[in-house]
Amino acid sequence: MNDSVEFTPLAPGVRFCTVRASKFKTCRISLSAAVPLRRETASANAMLPFLLHRCCAKYPDLTTMNEKLAEAYGARVSAGVEKVGEAQVLRISITCIADRFAFDGDGAVTECVKLLCELFFHPPVENGAFAAQNVEREKRLLLERIENERNDKRTYALRRCEALMCENEAYGINRYGTPEDVKSLTPQSLYEAWRALLSGGRLQFNLVGEADAQAAQSLLQEELSKIEREEAPADAWETQILPRAEQTRRVEERLPVQQGKLVLGYRMGYKQDLEDFSAVNVMVNVFGGSPQSLLFQNVREKMSLCYYCSARLFRQKGVMMVQSGVEFENAERAITEIGRQLDAVRAGEFTDGDFDASVKSLADDYERVGGTPEELDDWYAFRLLEEAPAAPQSLAAQIRKVTREQAVEAAQKVTLDTIYLLTGEEDKA
Repeated sequence: MNDSVEFTPLAPGVRFCTVRASKFKTCRISLSAAVPLRRETASANAMLPFLLHRCCAKYPDLTTMNEKLAEAYGARVSAGVEKVGEAQVLRISITCIADRFAFDGDGAVTECVKLLCELFFHPPVENGAFAAQNVEREKRLLLERIENERNDKRTYALRRCEALMCENEAYGINRYGTPEDVKSLTPQSLYEAWRALLSGGRLQFNLVGEADAQAAQSLLQEELSKIEREEAPADAWETQILPRAEQTRRVEERLPVQQGKLVLGYRMGYKQDLEDFSAVNVMVNVFGGSPQSLLFQNVREKMSLCYYCSARLFRQKGVMMVQSGVEFENAERAITEIGRQLDAVRAGEFTDGDFDASVKSLADDYERVGGTPEELDDWYAFRLLEEAPAAPQSLAAQIRKVTREQAVEAAQKVTLDTIYLLTGEEDKA
């Protein structure tokens, strides 16, 4: 089912995305803000959405915020930050009841748009700084998030491979920054980061569901009219894409782990101006993106070399990561066999049945996007830097047109950049 999607410019570098879908009982409202990923600003920007979504000048503490959310039929507020290419995307989202289910029949969504405006545009600020106790709380929570990533060894290995592979590129920066930078943040520096976000961040407001979009746009335009916006030049949002790996780098680290974590980072071989990623998507899926893939069928099932083995495309950066959990003694064989399976895709050595099943599963995944307002919000929020984001159903149609020959050609452009192996500590006995 195709939903009606419309983009409306509100101010320089700001647009409003309306996804009209009457099938939902709830609506999703969100603000997404993109900023260039930089080491000196990553931690401050990462903390902002979490800091802003807790309270505002009108509802300055947990009690008043919870009372407001209860009045709004139990609306829920959430925050997050992700890395999209070489940009940080900061988000504040509100899920609320659709107007037709409210007691008075309208106004519930508009009230939540007002709340989103209060949170983003009117935080509790005094003398050019955020409240110190709020900042200290968020610093502690952000440090916990960084530590949680380190404790989850599968995530840790992926982040380490990204950092090593892209150590001279912005993509190598963690979305949360570093613990040292988090600890150095102050109420004043965070206030300055927020002011910079207001004036120069790329902003997108999403309204997903059935609601009065015009009323929401009017509220947002009123707030934006009070801000001097300076739209960043187009090249500020460009992601550096290396077409190929000049050589393969191998890094091995030892930690007290019971299972090895193997990550292989590949350059995909396409240029920045490539618009159609369908063939690349299909190739990755044939190689390691589904239970029909060569990695799953052979490296995991037939050879039993790993507990899991899958490939994932990070399309905005032009890289593919293969992640695997292995016994220490199987690591070398796993590296060799993963390479052999990619060679098999390059040579077209996969069955028509495997190819057709892979295409179908990938297209079906796109077709299923949109089962909830949150899914649609995510889809368009993480495409705020794209001028005309494609609907998931459109990508599904493109996927179904990809041929074996196109997938093989895409695989032939792939080069191995980095091998990262996290293994156990040496026996000191």
